Amino acid sequence: MREHAVRRVPRALLACLVLAVTGCAGADVQPPALPLDGASQQQSLQRAVPAVSPPEQPSVALEAPSCIAGAKCKTEALSPKGGKLTLPPLPSLKGNFGYPGNNAPANAEVALIASLTNVFKAPTPKGATIVYFLQATIDASGNFVTFDSGTDKAKLSGSLLNPADTYTVYAYVDGQLVESGSVGQPNAKHELVFDSLFNGATLPTNTTVILELGS
Repeated sequence: MREHAVRRVPRALLACLVLAVTGCAGADVQPPALPLDGASQQQSLQRAVPAVSPPEQPSVALEAPSCIAGAKCKTEALSPKGGKLTLPPLPSLKGNFGYPGNNAPANAEVALIASLTNVFKAPTPKGATIVYFLQATIDASGNFVTFDSGTDKAKLSGSLLNPADTYTVYAYVDGQLVESGSVGQPNAKHELVFDSLFNGATLPTNTTVILELGS
């Protein structure tokens, strides 16, 4: 199995993962070509997250996410010691995101909603065919959760992933494309393993981000 480094999607990212396979006409957003070095990741984060933090607000208890028809939902605890977030399984795709130690407060959670259709009305890169969506929202007190630098991995597997395709992650915040980076090719078992987006990330709480994976 080959592993490929992925430029971490902007720290604003953890709220929605969209997997897309490009090559389909009719989409409406042209993603910019972005370099994959760490410095560019930091610059993208600075563009996506304002330098001045909003006033700290108390945490609101997160109930099980309200699911929409055709979607799968679950809530995962976010441990300050690190761990894995298991994605809501769908018939043709499942997976998890490992994450390193962090400064999440007690009782922090991540609400996840996954779907094979665009129930979120998310933007897509021009020419992309969307195959999987994941929305994730961090619920915690404070404004940000900062993760340690680490070597944690993300793993996706399922028949949606074509070993012949090389995939790229695209990240959207508030409808704007803010980051993109290659995550390589799945192996013959339709498994795609790449560096976790959480490694070294600083993620805002209660913020929606959309990721798309496309070839």
